[in-house]
Amino acid sequence: MTVKKIKKSSKLANIKEYKAYLARISEGENLSGAELKNFHPLEKEIEKEKKEDNFSSDQAVAKSLGISRQAVILAVSTGRLRQNPDGTFSKSAVEDFEEIRKGGRPKLPVNKEIEAADLRYKLAKAEKMEIDLKETRGLLMRRIDVERAFTERAYEFSRSRISQGESAIAWRLNAKTIL
Repeated sequence: MTVKKIKKSSKLANIKEYKAYLARISEGENLSGAELKNFHPLEKEIEKEKKEDNFSSDQAVAKSLGISRQAVILAVSTGRLRQNPDGTFSKSAVEDFEEIRKGGRPKLPVNKEIEAADLRYKLAKAEKMEIDLKETRGLLMRRIDVERAFTERAYEFSRSRISQGESAIAWRLNAKTIL
């Protein structure tokens, strides 16, 4: 095994162990003293790696891309480069900016609002399909069809009362008590 492979497998094992500790803590379990001694260095190492995934300042971004600091500041102010609230820059944001600079298109960030709207659309479409299915099976009727049928029944009822000899005015007067 090469040194790189050993370091990589060691890093993966550390991450797995760290996640196991976090899972136990989230379940409300208390770690023993020896486990806490193992946990804290793992936490520091992994948090350090997370911080290394970000550029610490606009000067670091400028150095990485080979451009001036002013160009980075301008890119942030025009919205072409996203900056984290803590003033750092994520590698993905810098890569997207570099893609823009080369004339390409950046990867679009996943927007939770767009995902939520898409989910609402899919749910509404599924509900509409369920309603249409129930309608074709004869379990539901459209409102206009119900209104039309009710109107026809009322019309037929009034015609039958008139044909029995009652006048339309008498029926209308009695209609309040009949219905």
